[in-house]
Amino acid sequence: MKKKILIAEDTRLIATAIYDQLSSDFEVTLCFDGKQAASRALEESFDLIVTDIVMPEMDGIELARVLRNQEATKDIPIIALSTKAEDMLNAETRRQFAAYLVKPFGLDELPRIVHDILGGVGAAQ
Repeated sequence: MKKKILIAEDTRLIATAIYDQLSSDFEVTLCFDGKQAASRALEESFDLIVTDIVMPEMDGIELARVLRNQEATKDIPIIALSTKAEDMLNAETRRQFAAYLVKPFGLDELPRIVHDILGGVGAAQ
């Protein structure tokens, strides 16, 4: 069984590119705003979440806070994507994320980080 990844990205072109990069190794679910992503994460079980920081309805920082405050989702690793440098975030916010990628990033960067976090394989252990 493939490990499950939730992608929260409001730019459909980027969301589709991420889906294309990861869907051969993982079961990928796309959401286009943070509120939708929070609902899905609380309804289903995911092994990893990748979220844009700037999104409508609920941004990626608030999404991470919501998920960290729920027993079922508090330990899910979250990768943040943003056009802003990581040093723009305060230390408390940075701790919410397992990794932080600044857009635009190389095509191989996100899959490499996902594989590193999930143990290098798409299949559940």
